[in-house]
Amino acid sequence: MFKRPAIQESLFCGTLFVSAALLFLVQPMLGKMLLPVLGGAPAVWNTCMVFFQGTLLLGYAYANLVAGRLSLRSQVLLHLLVILLPVMSLPLGVGESINLSVPESGHPAVWLLGVLARIGGLPFFVLATTSPLLQRWFSTIGHPRASDPYFLYAASNFGSLLALLAFPLLIEPRLSTAQQVWLWTVGYAVFVFLVVCCASTALAGWWGAGRSAGVDRATRAGATAATGFPTPTLRTTVLWVVCAFVPSSLILGLTTYISTDVAAVPLMWVVPLALYLLSFVLVFGKKPVTLSARTRRLHGLFTLALTVALITDATQPGWVLIPIHFVNFLLAALLCHGTLASERPAPPYLTQFYFWISFGGVLGGAFNVFVAPFVFTRVFEYPVMLAASYLLLQLRQQEPRPARARMTDAGLASLIGLLTLGLVLSGQSLSIEPGRAGTLLMFGIPAIAAYRWVSKPARFGLSVLAILLASSAYIGMQGKVLYTERNFFGTLRVAEETGGRVRSLTLGTTIHGKQSLSSMSQCTPLGYFSAAGPAGDVFRELRASLQSSDVAVLGLGIGSTACFASPGQRWVFFEINPAVRAVAQDSGYFSLLRLSPARQIEVVLGDARLKLRRSPQGQFGLIVVDVFSSDAIPTHLYTREALKLYMSRLQEHGFVAFHVSNRFLDIKPVLAGIAVAHGWVIRGRDDATPDASARESGTDPSDWVVMARQLEDLGGLASDLRWIDLSRLPNRQIWTDDYTNIVRLFKWQ
Repeated sequence: MFKRPAIQESLFCGTLFVSAALLFLVQPMLGKMLLPVLGGAPAVWNTCMVFFQGTLLLGYAYANLVAGRLSLRSQVLLHLLVILLPVMSLPLGVGESINLSVPESGHPAVWLLGVLARIGGLPFFVLATTSPLLQRWFSTIGHPRASDPYFLYAASNFGSLLALLAFPLLIEPRLSTAQQVWLWTVGYAVFVFLVVCCASTALAGWWGAGRSAGVDRATRAGATAATGFPTPTLRTTVLWVVCAFVPSSLILGLTTYISTDVAAVPLMWVVPLALYLLSFVLVFGKKPVTLSARTRRLHGLFTLALTVALITDATQPGWVLIPIHFVNFLLAALLCHGTLASERPAPPYLTQFYFWISFGGVLGGAFNVFVAPFVFTRVFEYPVMLAASYLLLQLRQQEPRPARARMTDAGLASLIGLLTLGLVLSGQSLSIEPGRAGTLLMFGIPAIAAYRWVSKPARFGLSVLAILLASSAYIGMQGKVLYTERNFFGTLRVAEETGGRVRSLTLGTTIHGKQSLSSMSQCTPLGYFSAAGPAGDVFRELRASLQSSDVAVLGLGIGSTACFASPGQRWVFFEINPAVRAVAQDSGYFSLLRLSPARQIEVVLGDARLKLRRSPQGQFGLIVVDVFSSDAIPTHLYTREALKLYMSRLQEHGFVAFHVSNRFLDIKPVLAGIAVAHGWVIRGRDDATPDASARESGTDPSDWVVMARQLEDLGGLASDLRWIDLSRLPNRQIWTDDYTNIVRLFKWQ
């Protein structure tokens, strides 16, 4: 159809660009639709990623099968039929039946994978087949660059990268979910048209060249010899898989670690994924990027520093550490993906190459989602894969190392591990405080020793793993850790401060409750819920005007709020994480729920909004919304529809209280916008600097908002000058189930 080489190249590049863009628009679109029903847990994104990787593998398997068994004419006819199949599942959407089918117990990843397959599996599968198949077609049209079509892979990843950045920065802030779905459907129609044009061009070249049906094995061998590409072997295939496995696992490990242990900044997952795609663009482009020996040494230095930082819970200063994490990840990705680019085969083996890359990616994602949470109590898969990127350098070497050299590497790495273990045990037996000096002693010396071998990949990688293994004996900065559990919703930790004065529950980077060990027989809330802070104001008003009313609390923690209960009240807690309920109720680490004066306490597992809908209208005198996971906001609990649900479950003079403390986001403009739109009253108190007496009594800085139908329902809070009127906030906005905009809520100062 198109004969000019420049037009042919532009057509195929454009088609792959559109296909990849649609792929990376549908991923966050579907993830955003499903994120609310699982409480906004970071693992939702990781599970979505595993699904997309698995579907990509199926798409590449289809492309490899078709290209290997059918003539070009048959490939084109079959694929034109396949790309029309998703029309039956458009437009995309999450129905009410899916919301009601969320499992109340167990690991929800399997359920989530099934839902993704039902609502987005077919369109994603079709788009996944495009990149390898069209590159294979391009290699047959007689174009001057047909012998090395891998530059098209760079164009495909560039489309993915732009779509990934456009969604949170341009599309989500401006378009509702329904509009996004409509835009994506139009984009799919454009994609179908472009594929038809590519198919016509490929067929024209095929007929002109007089190609025969089927795939001639002799042609494969000839193409390999003519272009100088290596012939695929078992070793090559294993190398492809490993080079794809490591960065796939690494991106999920880094995302989990950054978003739960360093800074739970919304949209932070975009950055690692963007760097992951950028690495493909750089190594498969017309002028591929390679890492020099000096850059590899820098990668080794960063790997050691970040491993020690993870072991010692060093997360500050974030403005220094986070960029180092990202730069080091890019170096690791360039190392792995650069190996893939250097080991790429001749075009006849192209679809096979992409299949094995995808297979390695699926294994890496599955390892993080289905294996790592049950093997590691912390996000140790992240530094393990950093070390593996160095072991990969050894695997690249064509000649196997002598057995004696391998034994020397393992022996010296073991000595590094024993040195680390000895320093850790000695330091703790001498009661050395785990500060900078203690960290330097316990881990700095082994790290310096390991860095001497940075030019020997196997020895260095094994040394990093040995340091990591020995760190299991380290108590850490958070004091004595009594209990750790990691599940779909994050890593939960119970710890005692040094000296044994306070016991705390931490999820991610945020403390979700404290109890003084000197008053384990008393129900005394501390931290965000101290009686001297805004929470004390809220519950004193409850006792004054709604003493016998039922209370609903969205978010359990250790049950601190239950200490404010009156003897005649029934309190209902809604908690999505079963591990939190087990620790608060049954573990023996905390006693606040047991000591609460409430007549009855019930803990309901599941998404708070879905479960609250089953409560009778007008049941509660107070509803407390305390649902932030670290600093991430479950947006579906702050939409207009959610707030209308809360108001419908309140008694005539009841009110809603929101705990909105957050380091990165200010949700108050959303609450104010919805309140003003419905004529409700809203007040807020930001207790950013508690006075000396309050701090002495265990009060932490906190930010609270109250909302009611009319001013009289707030009682004394309406006249308290510390509670300011939020209805006049200048940047009010309204979230709905169809539209949210996280970017506008960032605290830029």
